Amino acid sequence: MTKYHGHPITVHIPNGLLPVSILFIFLSALFSIKGLASAATFNLGVVALSMPLVLFSGWVDWQNRFNGAITNVFIVKIACGIIVTVTAWFLFIWLLVNPSIVTNPQPSRVAFFMINLIMLGAASTAGWYGGKLVFRD
Repeated sequence: MTKYHGHPITVHIPNGLLPVSILFIFLSALFSIKGLASAATFNLGVVALSMPLVLFSGWVDWQNRFNGAITNVFIVKIACGIIVTVTAWFLFIWLLVNPSIVTNPQPSRVAFFMINLIMLGAASTAGWYGGKLVFRD
């Protein structure tokens, strides 16, 4: 998996779809477009389903390339990966149970949007640190 760059390849799935999903959620809320909310749900489902492979491939790379070194970079990346996984599954299930959370004002809507932003921040942070490992100065 390390030889064929499994982690950098797999991580592109959530890192590409997650921002699109969140963009669709905000556009759907802004313009009340249910089709965008549905597309966001499908994208978020793919993110949630891909995260176990992303975490596993990251763990394999960490063991093979970095000998499982415990550094702040890896602690942050692991924490961010767990946050993205948990929030993606949580939000995906929330959307399946209550798809109108996006298009209809509800008391929990702000929390829903904030969790999306936390997930995006965690994914961005993990990607930033991953880039630091690949493109060392």
